[in-house]
Amino acid sequence: MASYQTPKTELNTAKVEAKVAAQHAAEASAHASTAAKLAAVDTAQKVQESVEEAKLEVEQKWEEKKPAVKAYFNQGKDPELVAAEEERKALERS
Repeated sequence: MASYQTPKTELNTAKVEAKVAAQHAAEASAHASTAAKLAAVDTAQKVQESVEEAKLEVEQKWEEKKPAVKAYFNQGKDPELVAAEEERKALERS
């Protein structure tokens, strides 16, 4: 036999169920927000790692190409003047 609830009891039951559902929705929203933030942080870290790797790769390629670039720009110049200019630049850096 089905139990009979008064309209007031049904209303109170519905209110409790609505509060529980709202609480569950808020918790789910908080979990989703946290997951989104963690994913964003993870993505940012991966991008930062990629940038660092790219910088190292560019620096390495530059070091490999630097002698040829210097030779190209120093063609036809007096080797003593080139050496003096490089020494001056090295002193300025230190």
